[in-house]
Amino acid sequence: MRFHIVCCVPVKAIGQENLSGLVSAIVVGLEGVLQHTFSADDSSANKPAVVNQLISLLLAALLKVYNESLSSIATHLGTIVPCLLLVTLTMDEIENAANNLLAVQFLSALTSSTNSGIVHFCKAYKNTVLKHLAQSLNHPSSEVRRATVKTANIWSILE
Repeated sequence: MRFHIVCCVPVKAIGQENLSGLVSAIVVGLEGVLQHTFSADDSSANKPAVVNQLISLLLAALLKVYNESLSSIATHLGTIVPCLLLVTLTMDEIENAANNLLAVQFLSALTSSTNSGIVHFCKAYKNTVLKHLAQSLNHPSSEVRRATVKTANIWSILE
């Protein structure tokens, strides 16, 4: 699995040209695994543990790249944010707390960007993100609920 390399190797060592292709593959992989997982039935309870691990790996890789190479992620936000919202809404069991925390952490990180394109994107998605975060406040993990409230507060003050 080549996505694992993003989590283990410094982003600069991968190189910008390779990173762009890798980010595209990660985004397509995340979107694909979420579509496949939730198209058959809406329950995340029937997912094998390896699917949760794959989603965690993909989310962690995206978050690392976002923190170190914003330009590689910016063009994919239209796909990434809906995937993050899907994770927060559908993975409502305690076993999925790590995935929820990664998704909420990424959503929170987006709001701290000074990139005008990302700021504009966040403002455009503000109502959608807040609506989805409000629906996911029932997670059984108190850590997920706390992180969700913090992220919702951050998104609510965007102007």
